[in-house]
Formats: sequence, structure tokens, C-alpha cells
Amino acid sequence: MSAKVQQLASLDLDDWRLLLSAVGWLAFVRAALRLWSFPRVERWASPPLGSGPGNEQRIVRLVTAAGRHLPWQPTCLERSLVLQRLLTRCGIQTQLCIGVRKEGQQLTAHAWLEREGRVVNDSPQAAETYTRLLSPEAMYGAARHLATGRNA
Repeated sequence: MSAKVQQLASLDLDDWRLLLSAVGWLAFVRAALRLWSFPRVERWASPPLGSGPGNEQRIVRLVTAAGRHLPWQPTCLERSLVLQRLLTRCGIQTQLCIGVRKEGQQLTAHAWLEREGRVVNDSPQAAETYTRLLSPEAMYGAARHLATGRNA
């Protein structure tokens, strides 16, 4: 039996539910980012904090696995938004981080999640190679302030 088949066979019912949910949400986010504004999709990814039992490492592992078995390669932003939603629904609060770096003549971007200052879905070394932009919340606040002259 191949290693992939053994891994799938070892999943319990809750893992299967989470894996299939991640597949569906990855497809949804891929389409949503093309149809809606980023703030709207980002708000979707940040539902009210849930109280369900959540194992951060398990959720990260299964979302990563779901992304590896799709007919397309989900972007880091798509994976991070889905992961943020699933973690938040389980009571695990994270912050979406977006960074940029220059590679030759190109500017590249990367998205990841942090929880209490710790990188959740990437290596800390990878995240450190990017200059972190303002969080989406801070960007919205700054845009509101510039548009209205108020912080609220």
C-alpha cells in the first residue's frame, strides 16, 4: 500500500470532514478572489471567533494536504484565507500577514498567518524574507482615516 493511501486510510471521520471542507473552501476562495473585492473575501475569512475544539497543527496539516491534491495549485493567499476561517471557527485567532520582496526586477508577494507573533502556516525563515505590509485591518483603518479624517 502506498504512503498516500496509508495516510488517507489513517484519517478519522473528523479529519475527513475537515479535509473535504478545506477542498471546498479552497475552490470557493479561488473564485471569490476573482469575483469580489479583497476586503469582502477577507471579512468572510474572519468570522466571529468560534468555541469549537480546534487543534491548530491538525487543521494546518489537513488544509495543506487538501491544497496538494487539487487540480490547481492554491496560492499562499488562498490557503491562508481558508486556514484563517477554519481556525477562527474553532476558536483559534490568527492574523493574516502579507509581505513583499524584490527578486531581480520583480516584486513578489507572500501571505501567511500568525498567531501571537508566531508563524502558523509557513516557516518563520520564509516569512522573514518578506517586508511585511500593514495588516488588512490597519490598511482599512488608514484608508478610512485618509478618506474621512477620522479614525472610526
